[in-house]
Amino acid sequence: MNASTVKVSNRETEILKLMSDGYTSKEIGKQLYISHLTVDKHKRNMLTKFNARNSVQLVVHADRLGLLTEIETYSDINIVQRINDFELQNSWSGLTRTSVPF
Repeated sequence: MNASTVKVSNRETEILKLMSDGYTSKEIGKQLYISHLTVDKHKRNMLTKFNARNSVQLVVHADRLGLLTEIETYSDINIVQRINDFELQNSWSGLTRTSVPF
């Protein structure tokens, strides 16, 4: 198995990264604004793609293939975090999400 034979979506990559950080399906769902059942479905799909027996083996395979280091800098999670940080820093100015400069 190599990285070119295993195709994972951007969402699956985000979920893999959060799994490797120790988050549960419910926590991942909250961070990505999706149902924990959707997270579980993505996990099941990836278990099949990687021919992994469990989540630990899945994350290990993904890490060995370098998939956990290829996550884009501005994933949905990072953008949401940047928006939240921006809002906290500028809450006094009355800015809204629509006025965030990125």
